[in-house]
Formats: sequence, C-alpha cells, structure tokens
Amino acid sequence: MTTKARNEINRFSSQRFILIKHYRVHFTIFIFITCVTFFIALHTRFFLQTPPPQPSSWRSSIFNTTNELNSMVHMLRSSVTFLPLKDLRYARAPLEGHTWFMSSMYDTHEDGEVQYQQFPSESSHGRLLCLKGRDTHDGSWNSYALAWSQALPYNTTFTRGLTFVSYNHYNYDNLWHGLSSMVPFVAWHKMNNCSMLPSRWVLYHWGELRFKMGLWVGTLMEATFNGPQIVERFDGVDEDGPVL
Repeated sequence: MTTKARNEINRFSSQRFILIKHYRVHFTIFIFITCVTFFIALHTRFFLQTPPPQPSSWRSSIFNTTNELNSMVHMLRSSVTFLPLKDLRYARAPLEGHTWFMSSMYDTHEDGEVQYQQFPSESSHGRLLCLKGRDTHDGSWNSYALAWSQALPYNTTFTRGLTFVSYNHYNYDNLWHGLSSMVPFVAWHKMNNCSMLPSRWVLYHWGELRFKMGLWVGTLMEATFNGPQIVERFDGVDEDGPVL
C-alpha cells in the first residue's frame, strides 16, 4: 500500500470518528432536554391539580378567629339592655329635664329647629332603635334599647323603610295636641329634603301605644305625605319580641 493510500485511509477514519462523536453529543443533549421537559410538564400538572397544603397552624388560627367572632356577636346580642319607655322616676315632672319617655336619650337640638332623635346616627353610634311591648295601659311595661345591625337581639322583627315614632304627653285626638306631635316631624322631613315617605307611624302617649289620631290631624298628614298613614299595631309580633 502506498503512502498516499495510507494517508487517505487515516484521514477518512479521523473524519468518521469526529462525525460519530458529534452525533453522540447531540443525542445526549436531546435525551437530556427531553427528560427535563417531561419533568417540568409532570410537575406543572401535579401543581395545578393539587392545591398547596395549608399549614395546620393557619387552619387552626382561622377556626379560632371565626369562633371568637361568633362568640362576640352572641355576647353582644345577649347583652342588649331594654329600659322602660316610661321611666317612673320622672313621673312627677315628665316635662322637666329628662322626660320619662326614653329617659336615657338626649334630643338633637338645633337653634330655631325642632328637637328630634334619629336612628341610626352618629349620636347613637350607628345603633338602631329596638322597641318591645305593646301595652296600651301602662307605658312602663313597654321598653326600648339600642343595638347594632350586626348583633340584633334574638327573635327580632326587622322593619324596613322610614318609621316615625311619636311621643305625646297629652293625646292625639285633640287637634292642637295632635298637631304638636306631627308638625315637628313634617318640619324635619322638609328641612332634610327627605325623599322617603314614612312607611309606618308608631304613636306613644305616656309610653302607651295608641292606634289612631284625630280625624282632622290624620287627614292633614294624609294630604302632606300623599297617602293614608299606617299606624303600627305590632300585629304578628311575639309578645316579648323586639321590633326595629
């Protein structure tokens, strides 16, 4: 074999080795990339299907917080204190200082305007007025309380809309006495440009419920508010159930 022939054979073998070596390197890289891709796809699928485990301490903390909130609401609902509408301590001087009607509450007074109480309001700290009892002979048997809407007393009947609660030291049959109770509400309604019409009227005389007013006064209120007034009788409410 000539020298030239040997050189050609050696050059061919070297080139073949290099080609095979490159082929093995590319194959190894291909296998590696395939395995990595398969592992990432499998891990992603497992992650999407399986929610991340929550530490037991988190679940315990959420459970304890919920129980504490429920317990607090229960205590607030159970601790609502009802006071008598007619406070007999002021029976001899019901119009001096504290009145015997809702004696723990102060009226909102603006110069030159009517005195009133509004619920809920800033003065009531956002609490609603709850009424209980429907006695027509002894106002001390009827009572009131304030409660937050999130923690109302148990067995409460919730009434929606604007409710007008009136107290009259005299009566609603007499023209002037009736007007002395109704006109302040009309003035408040107009002063505040209130678009809501009263859904119901709750009338108290010495803390005792009354279910009607004088014909002339009633007709005037009907003309003022474009419809007959609905005087609340608390029918369908449990005897000891509060209403707000």
